[in-house]
Amino acid sequence: MDESGKVTGIIGVGRDITEQKKAEELAHRASQQLAFHIQNSPLAVVEWDDQFRVKTWSRRAEELFGWKAEEVVGKEPNEWTIIHADDREAVSRIMSELIDGTQPRNLSRNRNYTKDGRVVHCEWYNSAMFDSNGKLISIFSLVLDVSDRIHKEQELRRSLEEKTTLLQELYHRTKNNMQVISSMLMIHSMRSKDEHFVELAQDINNRIKSMSLVHQKLYESNNLSYIPFDDYIRDLFGELGSSYLVRPGQISLNLDSGALKLLIDTAIPCGLVLNELISNSIKHAFPGDRKGTITIKVIRRDDQKIHIHYSDDGVGLPPGFDPGKNGGMGWELLRMIVEYQLGGSITCRNGDGMACDILFTDDKYSERIRT
Repeated sequence: MDESGKVTGIIGVGRDITEQKKAEELAHRASQQLAFHIQNSPLAVVEWDDQFRVKTWSRRAEELFGWKAEEVVGKEPNEWTIIHADDREAVSRIMSELIDGTQPRNLSRNRNYTKDGRVVHCEWYNSAMFDSNGKLISIFSLVLDVSDRIHKEQELRRSLEEKTTLLQELYHRTKNNMQVISSMLMIHSMRSKDEHFVELAQDINNRIKSMSLVHQKLYESNNLSYIPFDDYIRDLFGELGSSYLVRPGQISLNLDSGALKLLIDTAIPCGLVLNELISNSIKHAFPGDRKGTITIKVIRRDDQKIHIHYSDDGVGLPPGFDPGKNGGMGWELLRMIVEYQLGGSITCRNGDGMACDILFTDDKYSERIRT
């Protein structure tokens, strides 16, 4: 401007803001993309500030919980109720971990209220954002409605409990029915003067007990498919000792079966096999006052075959005795169970007493119900 105030020229300063405009455009585009994804996410999206006031409430959150965004954005936590009363303490603990930074992200499974008072089961995937000074900026949550899954799990659990109860009752009644049959058989044998019938009735009764004992172990177990085989063998040995009036300390049991568990379908035939072998040893291996030991070793090999080694240190088999040719019904039953029911093999021999080795593959049956 001159002395009279008239404009005589213009001076301008230019600055290239191309990069700034590009940055602003990128930021605007990123903001639009984020908003688009938030509003169209199949999961509900909720963002909270450091006072747990809602900052963002997506369309899916509106559908899930019933509140519109304008009804909840900016509200204080005590102005509305979304967390189930019984879950508030656990949720508060999880959120505290986010706030103090010990867990910058976590998962909360809890129940929530909807606007109309319904209860929904949700999984909250939470993450916390902090500024450079470590101050909390916001908490970002993705919410998945798992109500259908929870309800189906509850229905399955109820169904499983019902089936478990029914199966336990079935095992219990089976055991009781076997005991009734056993008692009736023993009553008839006590009235009979036929020694052969009495001995036969006792053998049959012991076979029934060996099967009944499997059902008793299953009924007492928290697993309705498997029984601990070592416990079963000890109880079977005790039952047979009582049945044949073995004097205390006359015959001892040397058992090595580890923690082997067998399915009921395998345990019953194995129990019958051991019943025949133990009964034979008690009746024939230790005559008079002779004392001795019955040894039973059961192992599951790496190839899933089960090997049962049975032996006693009694008098042994008679010279030239062939169980396949000279054996009675007990030996024939033993062979049939091993070969046809277990699909295995059995070999017996004389040594310092009698010894048998039984080998079969334990892959024929499947687990029932685990409680």
